[in-house]
Amino acid sequence: MRYRMKQDRPKDELNWIPNYMARVPLHMQLVKVVTGRINTRQLQPGDLLPPVPDLSIASRISPEIVREAYAELRRLGFIQLVHDKDYVRIC
Repeated sequence: MRYRMKQDRPKDELNWIPNYMARVPLHMQLVKVVTGRINTRQLQPGDLLPPVPDLSIASRISPEIVREAYAELRRLGFIQLVHDKDYVRIC
């Protein structure tokens, strides 16, 4: 995927490796990673998260798991979806 401007690129690919042996569901593991990085200020308001397909491929999990995680983060007020683009912005 190509992004038009440098600031339109996700800041971090998250470099997240799912733990399949954990009792925590994969989507909640991803929620914890993102909220942890927000709390430690590694992710700031306005930063971009990777689009669902990109994060799905990079993490080797299904797009549905990423969608569930993003839906939970949105419900908690941590992110907002940018409808005219393919990315997610930190609130």
